[in-house]
Amino acid sequence: MKILASVLLPFLLASSTLVHDFHLSKTDVHYKTEQEALQLTVHTFIDDTEAGLKELENLDYKFFESTEHELTDSIFSVYLKENISIVIDGVEQEFVYLGKEASDDIQGVYSYLEVEGLSSFENITIRNSILMDQFDDQKNIINFKVDNKSKAFHILTKGDNQKEISI
Repeated sequence: MKILASVLLPFLLASSTLVHDFHLSKTDVHYKTEQEALQLTVHTFIDDTEAGLKELENLDYKFFESTEHELTDSIFSVYLKENISIVIDGVEQEFVYLGKEASDDIQGVYSYLEVEGLSSFENITIRNSILMDQFDDQKNIINFKVDNKSKAFHILTKGDNQKEISI
């Protein structure tokens, strides 16, 4: 294990300052029965996210910098609503954008979304086309849980960006 760490660590440190050559997001979708809420945590790379937002409004967003544009959160919220949809038992749900924060490595952004007032349901359809218009190789991972029990794991692509999951 130490040998593997010594080989990989210099690469990882060097790559933290370079532009990444893959395009990936991860969305954790967690239904909490007791709270009757569906909570989403979306993780994307900051540079990719800013590129996606520029297509909505060509601004200099600068996530988490002192010069972050004042419209960043409102435009980001619109972008997420245009690219993520949740349909529960045939009814499209409105989610609330709760905010964003930087990942520990400061290269990623976590954004938080929530749908409240959901009693039990049987089917959920999740569409996630985040950054698929910007990058042909974009992959979006969806991890779906109910009360901390994993129910589904999917990798979405440009041609297959929606999954239906039975509970």
